Order: sequence, then C-alpha cells, then structure tokens
Amino acid sequence: MGIFNVDIMMTSCGPRLLGVNARMGGSYLRLWIRLIYNVDLFHLALMCACGICPMLLSGSSSLEEGQGDSGGDQNAGITQENGKNSDKGYILGIKLYPSRHAHTLATTASPQQLQVLDQEGHVIFFEHDGDTTSKTGSFKKPCFSLAVQASNVLEAKSKLVSVCTKLGLETEESLIEVLSDFELSS
Repeated sequence: MGIFNVDIMMTSCGPRLLGVNARMGGSYLRLWIRLIYNVDLFHLALMCACGICPMLLSGSSSLEEGQGDSGGDQNAGITQENGKNSDKGYILGIKLYPSRHAHTLATTASPQQLQVLDQEGHVIFFEHDGDTTSKTGSFKKPCFSLAVQASNVLEAKSKLVSVCTKLGLETEESLIEVLSDFELSS
C-alpha cells in the first residue's frame, strides 16, 4: 500500500502510459489534489511510510485539520457530503517557461501580479523550483504554473483561455489548440 504516480501522454491514438512510479506526483499536483478532493497526498504517503493505514481514518487527511482515528471509513481523506465525494470541480492550467513567457512575466503577468490574483481567488499560482531566469533554448523546465478552477471542464477551459489572453501569456488560438482534447467532457 502506498502513494504512486502515473504519467500518461495524449497521442493521436489516445492516451499512452509513460510510467508508474512508487512516489507521489510532484510539482503542483499536491496542491491541486488538495483543492479538488481535500486530500493531502504527502500526509497520506508519510502515514503509509510509518505503517499507519490511512483507510482506517475518517475525515480529511489534511495536516491542518488534524483528524483523529475513528476507524472504518473506506473513503479516508475525502470529505463526505450527503454520501457523495465533495469534489470541487475541475482545475485546468498551463506551465510557464522562461524561454517562452519571459517578456510577459516581466511585464503584464509578473510573479507578484500572479500572486495577487492567486490570493484573490482568480487563479491558482504555483512557483516551481529551479532557475527562472534562463530565457534561451527550448522549453526545458517550467518556472511557474497557472491554473483556474471551475465547476466543469468547458467552464475551466473558457476561464483559462480568458485569463491567459488578458495577461498576454498565450493567444486564444494557441490555447484552443492545446485544450481541444478537453472538449470531450463537461
């Protein structure tokens, strides 16, 4: 038992498995999963490593909420409302790269501006570890991730396109092409 990460890539023939790793997903995934499902994967991974079975806990697995062991809840770590998982919609985002977004990150969408938008609840802003100053070469490593949260996929897509075009991070045309795979669900 434990946390694992599955990576897939969307191809013209559909999704293809890239790998399954015995670790939690990195980067912004912990934050996004906490926002949508109220589950803290790091906390659950730590519990598994310590031999504590998270399936025996009830309530949220969030460290901040400090729920105790009341035994028996098979949906540990997910808050229940009216017998259903209380997910909070969908999150859709893009990664920002120094090689592609340097000018915009220095002007219309500075990290400070994105931080304010995050604090106001308009976007979900995540700063990646690493060098954020490299402006040459291909994409390589992202410096930030910017996402939006909405009640359905189509609303999230529309919201992401709107935010990115207003900030000058991407054009509507470039995002529509990238997000075309997300039209299948709503």
